[in-house]
Amino acid sequence: MTDKNAGVLAGFSAYTRPLGEQAVTLTKSGIFFSAELYRQLGCPEYVQLLHDSAGHRFALMRCAGDNHDGAVKLGQSKGSFKQRRIVTTTFMRFIQKQTGEPEDKTARYRLPGEYLPKECAYIFDVRAKSLNECRIMAGAKNK
Repeated sequence: MTDKNAGVLAGFSAYTRPLGEQAVTLTKSGIFFSAELYRQLGCPEYVQLLHDSAGHRFALMRCAGDNHDGAVKLGQSKGSFKQRRIVTTTFMRFIQKQTGEPEDKTARYRLPGEYLPKECAYIFDVRAKSLNECRIMAGAKNK
């Protein structure tokens, strides 16, 4: 800032963006990351998709490339969300089956995650009760 603008901008301070929601949206066509979750993971090109069937949880962990089991390349879709999306048409069916939920192709779930900084990963609880609490747009048609 120059001395000329110092008087005009006196009293201003830098805007600090608050943290947004750290969650994923699970749909029939994929897993969409919130912008904040994506940033928290370091804007990865690849993530490892892990599941704990006994605990009814899944995890997303940043990984360096496709040389890990379960590694998925982000950005396999078109549009503004492409870098924050995993394209998978089977994962929601897998989750619904694991939790005993009836298969519903129109269901959408917004799942908050628990961040594990040491592992650079998020864990998501998908027990039937948690899944029902996270259901959004029940009965809405996906495009």
